[in-house]
Amino acid sequence: MREFRHVIDDCGFLDLGFVGPSYTWWNKQTGPTRVLARLDRGLAIADWLLQFPNNRVTHLHAVFSDHRPLWVELKPAGRALRPRRRRFRFEEMWTMHDGCEDTIRKAWATRQRGTPMFQVVEKIKASREELKKWSYDQFGSIRAAIATKTRLMQQEEELRPENQNVQLIQKLSLELADLHSKEEKMWKQRSRTLWLQSGDRNTKYFHCQATNRRRRNHIHGIRDQAGVW
Repeated sequence: MREFRHVIDDCGFLDLGFVGPSYTWWNKQTGPTRVLARLDRGLAIADWLLQFPNNRVTHLHAVFSDHRPLWVELKPAGRALRPRRRRFRFEEMWTMHDGCEDTIRKAWATRQRGTPMFQVVEKIKASREELKKWSYDQFGSIRAAIATKTRLMQQEEELRPENQNVQLIQKLSLELADLHSKEEKMWKQRSRTLWLQSGDRNTKYFHCQATNRRRRNHIHGIRDQAGVW
């Protein structure tokens, strides 16, 4: 550690500070064996600080690791565009829940009148509507759930270590891990990216792929033969 500090001094690195909980690592233990430390930090040279004077380092919550990720902001981010209407999609994350198959089976068992093909179409419609209701009851909004549980974890982690509810932190961590897994499956399905394996925990990548595909598919206008848009 002493040699590492010498390297920092020789290179002229400066600590960028942080926003959020004071510690970035803990050993997942409880009681007297619990250890917390700020092992992770952002460093930069003076020229970089002059170029980005409004930078900010935030200690985020840890889900899959015992280290907190660091989020470095250089400038405020713009707002992303959202689609104007929502289309029905069968989400792959639904298959992780036992109730998905039961919901489809019950909807498909409803009796429909008409020709055989018309009955099939109606059964598909019924399955779609029942899945939408079931998804809302079981999952709600994944992003809203992640935001809520993240806020609860941050509130607990910002307390002094002796006042923290470690059992609650562990419970929220497991719940967030499950929610992030479902979110990753959702964006992976929408991105149509098949060459990454399902364990890659890179939700933002899949989100960007889906957004770029939506931009490519968007029709900005139609030009006639006279060249008029």
